Amino acid sequence: MKDYGMRRLTSLRYGIALALIPACLLASGELKAEVPACIAAPAIEPVEATDIPNVRVWQGNQLQEGLGLIDCAPWQSLDIDLVGATAAKIEAETTLEAMIQRIGDIPGYNKIRFWSFDRKQWDPLFDTAEALSGPNPEMTREAFPPEAFEVGAELYMLLDESDRVSGMVQRATVLAHDEDRLVIETENVTPGKIWVIEAIAPGGTGGIVSITRNDEGGWDYYAVTRVTYSGSSIFDIPDRAFINRATAFYRYTVGVPTDTEPPAAP
Repeated sequence: MKDYGMRRLTSLRYGIALALIPACLLASGELKAEVPACIAAPAIEPVEATDIPNVRVWQGNQLQEGLGLIDCAPWQSLDIDLVGATAAKIEAETTLEAMIQRIGDIPGYNKIRFWSFDRKQWDPLFDTAEALSGPNPEMTREAFPPEAFEVGAELYMLLDESDRVSGMVQRATVLAHDEDRLVIETENVTPGKIWVIEAIAPGGTGGIVSITRNDEGGWDYYAVTRVTYSGSSIFDIPDRAFINRATAFYRYTVGVPTDTEPPAAP
């Protein structure tokens, strides 16, 4: 358990890696997968090929606006405290196989760096990132090749972001995968805790990421994220913290050095 004393909580498990990261093939292609309609209609405009994607986060008084824009039917019955969206266009030279290769390289996540706006420095996004051969956090394994991403596969990983919340096992489900498209949905299956207090319940974070070939021959990248806090706890998650973490994972996925200047939200 991490010992952070009484330091102010400025970030939680944002569900960023969660919405984007598969780890270990457990299920067969016999499983059915359905792609939510909301992932085909981006809530925000994608920016042209660049190092910095368009990222929006809605919480507090803006939450209902964000939920309405994202309009994800499976989320309508959930008690959500924060939603976010990331959108960008990726150059045609970047192949889907290369992006999947990076997504599957779970140990490689330990090299991802994000801009800490409060410390004014580039910090590691994860304290620990491990691929798992099942939902048990002790079942570590090596990175996954692109062929592991079969439609209907359920995938697991242990992700411990560099924040005050303990690491959580995440489950990812491959909803779609062919030569022109990859869609993955994730959620946590173990709780995230601060000391012995549950901050995120199982299923409290989740998201969907879609990488789809566009008419220009490049790729459209779109991800949506949700977060629900346990109990009546109130946490301060600055928008800039979410934006910088989402940008870091996007850069990693498309093969851009994650600490490329300038930061998305200084």
